[in-house]
Amino acid sequence: MFFIDLEPDINNPEIFKLSLLCYSKIKVEAPRPRKDIPQCLRCQSYGHTRAYFNHHPRCVRCGDLHDSTSCQKDQSQPATCALCGGPHPANYKGCSVHKELNKNRKLSPTNPWHKNAPNHQASSSTQEPQINTLVEFPPLPQNTHNNSHKTIKESPNVPNNTTDQLTSFITEFRSLINPLISLLTSLIEKLISNNGRK
Repeated sequence: MFFIDLEPDINNPEIFKLSLLCYSKIKVEAPRPRKDIPQCLRCQSYGHTRAYFNHHPRCVRCGDLHDSTSCQKDQSQPATCALCGGPHPANYKGCSVHKELNKNRKLSPTNPWHKNAPNHQASSSTQEPQINTLVEFPPLPQNTHNNSHKTIKESPNVPNNTTDQLTSFITEFRSLINPLISLLTSLIEKLISNNGRK
């Protein structure tokens, strides 16, 4: 089995039509996504890989704070899990930590927008909708035309904190960017003049 990674191109789907290659019958398939949780080969934890982790290593066989390649534990002795302390290596798929993570992963919805979706199970008891009275929820205040007009007139006089912050940011940004632009301009002019001499 071989893995071929293609650069994005219009004719990439043509590779799936191949059936013979160098007089050999072949079958080209799209890569299958991994369904397992990634496990770090450095610290043995789940959810990241060693390429993105730089903390202390933990051994897959004994669970101590050293790299798995430098483990001094005898092969005849049972392994000790770095995650749960059980009598198995840390990459054992039957580990209670791995099982719990997989269970939680299957329970969580794949689309976070579905968290508030209604439950489609039929309820055994019929409930009447709760009716709130005016005592619990008093009526909203009625704004008159004059009151709403007053608030519109008064709002421009109130200092706007967001506007002040943006003005301050733009001023500070200008003070930083102007010296950089002049420095880049002089550098480009020097490069052009040096190329003209050659």
